[in-house]
Amino acid sequence: MTPLTKQEEFLPEDHELNVIQTESAEAFGTSGIMNMDVFIYWGVKSIDKSEVSMWDTNYIGKVVWDENFKFESKES
Repeated sequence: MTPLTKQEEFLPEDHELNVIQTESAEAFGTSGIMNMDVFIYWGVKSIDKSEVSMWDTNYIGKVVWDENFKFESKES
């Protein structure tokens, strides 16, 4: 048995989480100058912004949940 020669891949390269990580690094860089949290939510159909100011950074609107979302289904 020998040490790993490359980092072990837990998910396939084309998996959604890997794609998100790659695209985020390309879009926002990884210079360390800016620290940003990114949150990913599943099962959200949309955000109702009808009663929200576009300038309000504390409240983005009301979540509209997708009642048909099933985490375990491939389509979701």
